[in-house]
Amino acid sequence: MRTSMAACSGALLAALSLGGTCADEIQEAVAGSNRFGLDLHRALLREGAGGNVFISPLSVSTALRMVLHGAGGETLSQMQRTLGVDGIGTDALARADLALLETLRSADPRVELAIANSVWARQGIPFQQTFLDLVRRDYGARVEAIDFSSPAAPGTINAWVRENTRGKIDSIVPDPLPRGAILYLINAVYFKGTWARRFDRGLTREAPFTLADGRRTGHPMMSQRGEFGYLRGDRFQAVRLPYGGRRAEMVVFLPDEGAEDLFHAGLTAETWARWMGAFGEREGTVGLPRFEIEYEKSLVDTLKGIGMEVAFGEGADFSGICSCIEGPVYISDVRHKAYVKVDEEGTEAAAVTSVMAFAESEEPEEPPFRLICDRPFFFAIVDTRTGAILFTGSILDPRGSG
Repeated sequence: MRTSMAACSGALLAALSLGGTCADEIQEAVAGSNRFGLDLHRALLREGAGGNVFISPLSVSTALRMVLHGAGGETLSQMQRTLGVDGIGTDALARADLALLETLRSADPRVELAIANSVWARQGIPFQQTFLDLVRRDYGARVEAIDFSSPAAPGTINAWVRENTRGKIDSIVPDPLPRGAILYLINAVYFKGTWARRFDRGLTREAPFTLADGRRTGHPMMSQRGEFGYLRGDRFQAVRLPYGGRRAEMVVFLPDEGAEDLFHAGLTAETWARWMGAFGEREGTVGLPRFEIEYEKSLVDTLKGIGMEVAFGEGADFSGICSCIEGPVYISDVRHKAYVKVDEEGTEAAAVTSVMAFAESEEPEEPPFRLICDRPFFFAIVDTRTGAILFTGSILDPRGSG
């Protein structure tokens, strides 16, 4: 097996220094996003009771990192630990996130990657100008004050969501807006990439897929043979499927039969980094089901479960966002929506994360391998230049939504 380079090497990250940003800070920001995203995915899979999971770790972490800059005290400390950035100062984090977003946007012509941030503030609330200036400058956020009581307000915010996900996600805020809402911080990510080597539609066949509960169903299975980045790990196989000019790729992990729970239990930032450096080129056959999935979930309980509790209660400290109104300011909801379609041409994916702030109490050469995804599998879409995980998914049933 010929050894291939790891997706994100220190030397490569050193070349990503933008505007004086330290490469170590960028690397730490990426590592934090990946660690948080894998922890979140694993927690959501445990909660999912056999359903599909598809999220954008980049979207969720970016939205929460914007909020982090307005936090203080234990609220800030918990958010930093949960988001995996407790080893990097807030100023350095803002610089690193700016540099990361800039390099992620510079994809090759055959891959479209759009990342957008916005902040929607309730008119009449005296928000901290330093916070608004920071998210505008370092996160490129559109910052706009609107009348939350107006019937047009939800439509204005949701129109931004549709525009920045190319219509794949229709809305993220409710209509009407909750009475106590004072601020929405929203991140949107859109990805569209064609395979570097497309699957031949003529080779797609109806094939059995074993569901998580052991039942079998027929489903269209794409197939191709060739040389791929391949890894035979402990009780799993993995393959790299590049897009376009190989700036982005899908990495598919197929646990051995009966080893799904063990695989996901061991899916940590540390094992991820080790695996990504262990792929080698090898001849083989890949079978991948066509699928199209939508996923939506409030992340509040999940985030509390992985260590971020104070931010959601009346003891939260968001004085860096607003400290001039009666009553505590805290996060009332973190809502995530995601969409993915995988077919013979490539992959289209979109995600939106909305963080809602409240100001009043509410309820809170070896033999060829065969990797045929005919049973539950995990996949991730990764930026190969930085190693940032853009999306993660667990497909337990390729027929339907999460």
